[in-house]
Amino acid sequence: MEKVRDRVRSVWSDLEHLRVDIIEVMLGTATRAPLSNATFSPRGLQFSPRSQIGIALFIVGLAVLAFGAGWMLGQRQAASQRRLSDPGRPGN
Repeated sequence: MEKVRDRVRSVWSDLEHLRVDIIEVMLGTATRAPLSNATFSPRGLQFSPRSQIGIALFIVGLAVLAFGAGWMLGQRQAASQRRLSDPGRPGN
C-alpha cells in the first residue's frame, strides 16, 4: 500500500510541475528545460529596451492626455454652472 501511495505522490508532483510549466509558457515567461539544462525563452513578445521605453512613454502619454481631458471637461462644467443664475438668489 505504501508503494502505491508513494507512486501517487510522485505522479501528483509531476503533474503539478507540468501545470506550472504550461502556465509559464502560456504567459510567455521563461521556464526551465531540465533535459538540456538551459532556459527556454519563447520568441513571441520580446521587446528591445528601446521599445520598452517607447511603450512606457506611450502609456504615460495616454494617462496624461486622459487626465487633461477630464480636467478640461470639469472646468467647462464648472464654468457653465457658474453662468447659470440661481433663481433663489434675490436680485435676479
